[in-house]
Amino acid sequence: YISPSDDIDGNIHVRWASISGAISYEVYKSVDGGLYNLIQTITSTNFYDNDLSDGVYSYKIKAVNADGSSGFSNVMTVTVNVVVLVVPVAPTLNSISPAIDSDGTISLSWNSVSEATSYKVYRSKDGGSFSLIQTVSINSFSDIGLSDGSYRYKIKSKNDDGISGYSNIQSVTVQFPISPLNAPVLSIIIPSTDSDGSIDISWSWISDATSYELYRSKNNGVFILIQTVISTTYTDSNLVDGSYKYKVKTINVVGESSDFSNYQSVTVSLTGTPTPTPTSSTDYTMLYYLIPILGVMIGVIIYFKRKKSKGKRK
Repeated sequence: YISPSDDIDGNIHVRWASISGAISYEVYKSVDGGLYNLIQTITSTNFYDNDLSDGVYSYKIKAVNADGSSGFSNVMTVTVNVVVLVVPVAPTLNSISPAIDSDGTISLSWNSVSEATSYKVYRSKDGGSFSLIQTVSINSFSDIGLSDGSYRYKIKSKNDDGISGYSNIQSVTVQFPISPLNAPVLSIIIPSTDSDGSIDISWSWISDATSYELYRSKNNGVFILIQTVISTTYTDSNLVDGSYKYKVKTINVVGESSDFSNYQSVTVSLTGTPTPTPTSSTDYTMLYYLIPILGVMIGVIIYFKRKKSKGKRK
């Protein structure tokens, strides 16, 4: 028995039944109707004839023992028609332009491989492993909808006979532009004259902000950074007498900053409010108060009419 009956890879398997008393078997082969030649003596009932070229091959067997050999077996014939597999070569991936992309769409292209019927596109993001993202029939591909990150690509050619190795690798960075940061709006400081040295400051929320830098100037001096906060409020404490100005900047995730906000002013005066001073006259008592209203000291004078005591005449 021969398998396969029609061969395409040049490898033939010849088998036969075991013969009682045989200690070996002689294998004979004829090529394209020529003479039979002994090609192998073996002890098993299987023979592999490999790496054959195109042609018609016939085989017959003899059983052998110490007393001699048998006659020939029947003849089995096989036709070899080797099919040469043409696996495509790997393509060459072109450089990606621009190297830094700002819209999330990457255009890939590579040379056309003559034996290829399709191409497999592989992608890696931020140093991760490559994965197959698309199979295309042309030598270009657009990868769309990408987010910020570092991307690498490589390609394989494919046809019915097999698949090539990987192409070279090309890289690109996707980085969307960051919108300019808006400056916050600093709220009016109330009261405008403070008497305890503790100032509450607040400003508007900015959507792209990750933090805010608060700057302060004292007595018309230069502004200096006093605090970075993530909220939109801050209390500046333990201040001494003086005139203070404040302004704020927005900071985003990559450390970019906005322009300065408007500035707001406040005066700190830790001098205590005078105690009422009574003033007497014959018929009235006068009390004088200084009262802070919305940061402004207002003087108030209150008169009380004296009640005359009734005495007994002697």
